[in-house]
Amino acid sequence: MVNVSRTIAVGLVLLLGLITGSGCGDVLTEPPRETPVVEAYFYTNRPPSAITLSRTAVPGTEGPSPITDAAVFLRLPHRLISFVPAPLQAGVYLPEDTSEVLPGNTPFNLVIDLPDRSLSVRDTLPPPIQLEEICLSSPSEPVEAVFADSLSLTLKKGWIYPVTVRITWQALPPYGYWAHPRIIPPLSFPSAVVGYFLRTEEILPDQEQTWEGLYAVPVPSREASFPRHRLNIRLLRGTRAYKSFAQTRMLPETREPTSNIPDGRGLAVGLAIANQILYPDTSGTTCFSYE
Repeated sequence: MVNVSRTIAVGLVLLLGLITGSGCGDVLTEPPRETPVVEAYFYTNRPPSAITLSRTAVPGTEGPSPITDAAVFLRLPHRLISFVPAPLQAGVYLPEDTSEVLPGNTPFNLVIDLPDRSLSVRDTLPPPIQLEEICLSSPSEPVEAVFADSLSLTLKKGWIYPVTVRITWQALPPYGYWAHPRIIPPLSFPSAVVGYFLRTEEILPDQEQTWEGLYAVPVPSREASFPRHRLNIRLLRGTRAYKSFAQTRMLPETREPTSNIPDGRGLAVGLAIANQILYPDTSGTTCFSYE
């Protein structure tokens, strides 16, 4: 007569041995794969830019590692550009041909062949973006503000010149492009309380054409005059892939921005850029026009 309890017990032991890789034989499990990370930004009316390739860390490794054994190609409608490893920068790939700029309104396909897989990313180089006007407005004297260190609950009063920035650009019809205006002051603002109310960048549909931002310049006292400083105004135009990446990167709770790399991480996109460096030195309203 068969002992049912003993049979069940033996069956469970054998099953557990298969799951844990012990007993009747080892279970073959695929080791964790390193994920390729791509950083590729191609700018309209500029030569091809360098590309950075790396691999994410897996358990048992020290950290991310550069990819040095890839074959990289940028396919345009009537042109193929090969990339080669940079001599002194592991993981960086340089274009073999930089004699021509990349034209706007042009689709492209970035192909990265690795020993264990091939990556293919498609995007579009947007039409050029043109700034029309930048206006800066600030009060004639500083205003009182509350300062607080991001790691401290101690509050103290101080003085700032809040500066409103209005940026206007030549917009396109609603073809699916997105604009990314950004104000880059000399340094990030030292107060978390004041910084919460500032507005230094945003992603919005390209056809909006106008955007207003806000930054602040700290001064030592109420009697202080408006200080001269360096201000970088940057305006980008990109596709939905860049919009998704940039928006998720701005969110503090995001661990990993949205990627357009199949079977990988990072971003490979076409961008149009307009950039202006200003040196404001007076309060009130000042406008700069561009053709």
